[in-house]
Amino acid sequence: MDKNLKKFMDTPTRSRAQILDEHQVEVQTPDGEIFTMWSDLAKYDSDEYKNYVLHLIEFIFDRNFSDDKEKMINRISWEFMRNAVPSMGVGHGNRQGERERIGKRIKEFLLNNALIITMAVAVIYIAIKNPNFIRTASVINILSQTAAYLPAALGIGGCIVLTGTDLSAGIVDVNDKLWYEDDFVSNAYIKTGEPEEGKEAYDPNNAKPIGIDVIPTGIDNLVYDQKQSIIFTAKSGESVPHSVGKYEWWRAVVCEWDAEAGNYRIISLDRNVSATAVKQPLIPENGFVLMDCGANDAAIANLAVGMPVWLYDIDLAAGTRGEKARIRANTPDEEATAYDPAFTGSQLAAPAFTDAVGGILNTPAEGTTVNWSAVAGADEYVFALSESAINDDGAVLITRKTVTGTAYTIPADMLSVGYTTPFRCRPGWG
Repeated sequence: MDKNLKKFMDTPTRSRAQILDEHQVEVQTPDGEIFTMWSDLAKYDSDEYKNYVLHLIEFIFDRNFSDDKEKMINRISWEFMRNAVPSMGVGHGNRQGERERIGKRIKEFLLNNALIITMAVAVIYIAIKNPNFIRTASVINILSQTAAYLPAALGIGGCIVLTGTDLSAGIVDVNDKLWYEDDFVSNAYIKTGEPEEGKEAYDPNNAKPIGIDVIPTGIDNLVYDQKQSIIFTAKSGESVPHSVGKYEWWRAVVCEWDAEAGNYRIISLDRNVSATAVKQPLIPENGFVLMDCGANDAAIANLAVGMPVWLYDIDLAAGTRGEKARIRANTPDEEATAYDPAFTGSQLAAPAFTDAVGGILNTPAEGTTVNWSAVAGADEYVFALSESAINDDGAVLITRKTVTGTAYTIPADMLSVGYTTPFRCRPGWG
């Protein structure tokens, strides 16, 4: 065993990690809480390697141990990625439910007693600033003045409670409608059976689409870090470069220019994140690839293949972005001017494969030939091959192979026989 490795293995740790089964590893932190992480560590044959990884997990848990479990898990997940720990995520500890219940009780106590707490704080503050406030004479004076108005206050309060007086006058909804107007939002209701005459029912087909904004942090930058969202164009090469990393924990969005619609369109979307989800999307000659590492998770979760896309305050040709740079999906911003790449020509539809489903070869044999139907107007096709069976945009084996016919034989050394292999084929841009 290497001297440095032995020194590391001899380093004592307070956390304890053990393999539960072929999919899970259990970790006990110094305070006794149990965390479960999803990992395929059990599949490795080398006991020395498994012991090393378990010790590394214990070391990382020790170094990032904190009472703030959410921040602790985020830091641990990032260190797992940096140290190539085979992990697909860390779950909440077995005390998460207790923490949530305590937090809920504290919140309810503060909300239910907010007025009393505010008054108590005010009395304490005034007493500190003016000690005469809590003297006997001062307290008697406050009680005597309060007693004179108590009957009136109780009488008015009784009228309000008993007569059901509405104190919401002046409250408006999101459409600036007052509470007593007919179209105030609180008047909404669900009616079963026959529709109500004179009332217009809600029609989801007439609902205004919602724009989804993704904020990029750079263009063609080789910055491999959390909270980054990088746009890659053809200037970076035929595919997303792997010179700084393999983008296992990044999400990929591939967009191509739609000349007929006059906007970009999402043609590929990969949200898989794990230690084995290597990504190397092909960069369209007439489009771009967005690689995102936790900067826009919520927005990317709502994207879909085929969704239209516009760029604002971004110039891909110049490689620049402004202070208001954003990628808008689903519906355009009518008050802003979208970027126009000024592409000429048009992109034909993708061909249909005749011997594969969805661009996937299941258990291919050596020298497998892929066939597809001809596309009207296409003189040539562009073929690409990835090695990953987890996602369509895995590590690239063949980037862009120009084919004039409707078939291509994949070289034997490019295939992992017995495994699924994603590939894609599109007509050339004409």
